[in-house]
Order: sequence, then C-alpha cells, then structure tokens
Amino acid sequence: MSRRRSLFLVGTFLVILAGFWYFCGVERNYYAVSSNRGSVEIGSKFDIRIGQDYTSADRTLKADEFKFGYQKDNKFVYRETSWRRGYIEITVEDDAVTKIRWRYDFMAI
Repeated sequence: MSRRRSLFLVGTFLVILAGFWYFCGVERNYYAVSSNRGSVEIGSKFDIRIGQDYTSADRTLKADEFKFGYQKDNKFVYRETSWRRGYIEITVEDDAVTKIRWRYDFMAI
C-alpha cells in the first residue's frame, strides 16, 4: 500500500472518529441533529433530574452555557445560542422540576 493511501485512510479514520465523538459524545449534539424536540416527566435529561430543586437545575443549565430566556408562570426557558440553536424549558412546581422540554433547530437563521 502506498504512503499516500495510508495517510488518506488514517486521516479518514480520524475524521470519522472525531465525528462520532462529537455527535455521540455530547448529548445535546445528538438531540440537536436526530431528536430535535421532546419532553420527559420521568428520569433526567441534560444533567437535570425530575424532582431536582430549581436552584440546582438553574446552576446546571448556566454551567452548560445556557442563557436564561424568560419565565412564564411556572415555566423557565433557557436558550442555547451555539450552532444547535435551541431551548430547554423546565416546569417547576413547589421548587422542584416536574417536566423538561427541549427543541433544537440548528438550521434556523
């Protein structure tokens, strides 16, 4: 096998490996591309657990570079302005998270 072909195969492998890590290694990347909207009322999503106190969930989202968008009644919306272009909405009752919704549209302008 020629040196040029070997370099091409190694480079291709590294690009595929980097793509796999990027899209499958970060939960938000996966959801932005393949499952761009949804909600959960049991379990956890985006490092937030159902039943977690709001203050802790707020800190978690802000640490993940989400920006607080707005609050309407008991719903708090956080925006992500990276290439994913999405938002996460958490519903809070009695200072505990009861629902997590998300929507991503990385093709939006």
